[in-house]
Amino acid sequence: WRIRELSLPDDHPDIARSAEFMGLMMMDLSRPREARGWFERSVAIRREVYAEDNAMRIDAERDLGLCLQALGEFELAEEQLRLACDALTEHRGADDEKTIKCAELLQALYTEWGRDK
Repeated sequence: WRIRELSLPDDHPDIARSAEFMGLMMMDLSRPREARGWFERSVAIRREVYAEDNAMRIDAERDLGLCLQALGEFELAEEQLRLACDALTEHRGADDEKTIKCAELLQALYTEWGRDK
């Protein structure tokens, strides 16, 4: 991580990828507070670099949403998951496997939150 950070510009896509991997690792270790900053960095870079239909940007939005859900920040999690689901629906269609999975994640959020929709 440090080598990439020192050798690449702050907004380079490889920095975003490394940040996402660090966030995923923190989530695997049940450390969502630490994961949040990594995911936020990944999302910020990918929003600057990629169009809203880019798979890496959508995945980063989803991962941040799941992290926020793990932290109990349901409104922010909903916002992130909706961004991902809306982009998938628009660009891949409602019947796409990734779109359906994203909708399931959003429904799971609502269930945990006590706001079944």
